[in-house]
Amino acid sequence: MRLLILVLSLFGHKAQAFFDLNGKFWPNGVITYDVSPELPQHMIKSIKYSIEYINSLSCVRWVQRNPWEVTVVNYVSFQYWYGEGGLASCRAVTEMAGGQQQVELGPLCMGEGTDNEKHVSVIHEMFHTMGFYHEHQRLVRDCYVELLPPTIIFSNPAYQIRFHLYSNWPYDYESVMHYETSNIKAWDRNQKLGRRDGKVSKYDIERLKYVYCREVSFCTREENEKLCDEIEEQEKKNRHCKHI
Repeated sequence: MRLLILVLSLFGHKAQAFFDLNGKFWPNGVITYDVSPELPQHMIKSIKYSIEYINSLSCVRWVQRNPWEVTVVNYVSFQYWYGEGGLASCRAVTEMAGGQQQVELGPLCMGEGTDNEKHVSVIHEMFHTMGFYHEHQRLVRDCYVELLPPTIIFSNPAYQIRFHLYSNWPYDYESVMHYETSNIKAWDRNQKLGRRDGKVSKYDIERLKYVYCREVSFCTREENEKLCDEIEEQEKKNRHCKHI
């Protein structure tokens, strides 16, 4: 399934949506999955929580694949990622790739920390699987956050701006898709980034409903147009903004 988006202009919020315009999404919002039996129980616990939580947010449904369902060829498999030297974090393919695709969970992101922090790691990768990229890869990223060091964009693709991405929502510091690391800081140093509460932001939910449930985007709603226009003007005047 490919979503066709009307692009009104190259710049500005009204032209934007938070995913690759040519991306592949899961038909009817149904994602079939299985779970590797070798995963430790604390990871299985987080997967169970994350699936139940995401299924409660919108029309999207993650449905478990039974071993005898051989006709289900496009599905997600939660697997343990050993990595090299035990230094494995978490990773997933963005969008529906076709066939079996993996959400890999490793000890770096699923080892220490609270249960909610582990849940956030799983939810983050599930959002990738559903077609969403990092919030800090948006075109307007530099208006809101600083990379430390700036050269990290050359060594780590996860920090690189994706010029073919769009977003019809205000910049979301609290998105489950926003990194919270020592390499990225809000210009407002009092502003927290990302999440640790095992949940997603209100804009994450709205984007999910926009992509899969045919709900309208934030800045196309009449009651939000003035706010979005004001944000766009502020970004144009912001000395940190490099790409608008």
